[in-house]
Amino acid sequence: MNYIPTWMILAGLMFAPSLWAEDHEDHDPDEVEWFKQDMEDLKEIEGTILKYIRRVEPRAIESMTYMAKEDEEEYWEIITELAEALEEIAEITEEEPKFAKLYERILQTEIKMEYLGSAIQSMESEEEREAMKAELRLLLPSAFDDRMKEAEMELSFLRQEIAEVETDWKRRMANKEKIMERRFQELTGADDALDW
Repeated sequence: MNYIPTWMILAGLMFAPSLWAEDHEDHDPDEVEWFKQDMEDLKEIEGTILKYIRRVEPRAIESMTYMAKEDEEEYWEIITELAEALEEIAEITEEEPKFAKLYERILQTEIKMEYLGSAIQSMESEEEREAMKAELRLLLPSAFDDRMKEAEMELSFLRQEIAEVETDWKRRMANKEKIMERRFQELTGADDALDW
């Protein structure tokens, strides 16, 4: 999986390229150079995201191509959201591989369901629409179960975090006087007799 740095997402994907001022002559040359570099990064990320979509749901590529021409802002929002989700998956893969795997499965299922929902709404053939509805219905139970597993894992992480904070709080309360004295010594510049 490709790692997508946050600065690329924030710097380049939060706006569609067409939203950039048309007349670059009014801008600082360094800013224009930054924008050109940003556009190169943007195109690189776009290709990665489109490859990912193609792997997950090949039928969605045609919709994305159409959207890139007809609704550029929505297109870049989708690219941004997917880039951020993939970055998050990459960041948690090493520490929490089970959670990362589940999160990616949820992402992939959402891509498929979003495609199917959109296609169903625009499909003219009743027969094709019904086939897609059946396909969507097959995805919903596992999508719901995965979302519930995600919530359960998040609850588990939160419980663990609360337990750690509570343990630290109890330890600090038990050592209140020592902690306050150490801070007093630190603030007054007094030598700590226990200092190395």
